[in-house]
Amino acid sequence: MLVVLFGTSCVGRTTLIKGLVRDYGFNLVNWYTTRPVRKEDLGRFNVEIEEFQRLEAEKFFMLANKAHRYFYGMPYHEFIIAVNSNDYYVVDFNIRDLNLVDSFICVKIIVLPEDENHLKTQIATAERLERTVDILADYKINFNPSKIQEYRQHNCLVFTNRFEKTIENVRLIYELIIKGY
Repeated sequence: MLVVLFGTSCVGRTTLIKGLVRDYGFNLVNWYTTRPVRKEDLGRFNVEIEEFQRLEAEKFFMLANKAHRYFYGMPYHEFIIAVNSNDYYVVDFNIRDLNLVDSFICVKIIVLPEDENHLKTQIATAERLERTVDILADYKINFNPSKIQEYRQHNCLVFTNRFEKTIENVRLIYELIIKGY
């Protein structure tokens, strides 16, 4: 079973994924990226732009896009394995790709911050202050109340990530998935 987390940068998706992998044995669906891999990243493989373009031309990726100067690609075979498996897999997606996963059986979860001030705190904590304007714009455009209503029509669960309660958040996500929400 595949679990797909959506949310703006710095909302805590990576932390939730780490907890699901560490505490509940979830598997990762890996991404290839031209972005330098950060120490907190899971399931990211760095490739040079030429290699990325070659893989994309060979139709290796089911999804390839560009965000913040870098390219990201998800291998088609890994996604299909995750969707068809009896084991649990987790991946994070850009919300703009929601329609792509709609045709697959998976659990879709929108991860939100408690509010904009909490998101600003997380941006500073994650040392991504240079991206503050972009992250806040993405949050306001793609995660406003009317968009959240739209995502619910795609059978997305909406989860508010309380940053100071990481262990509890991971457990709550796990219980949502296991109980079939």
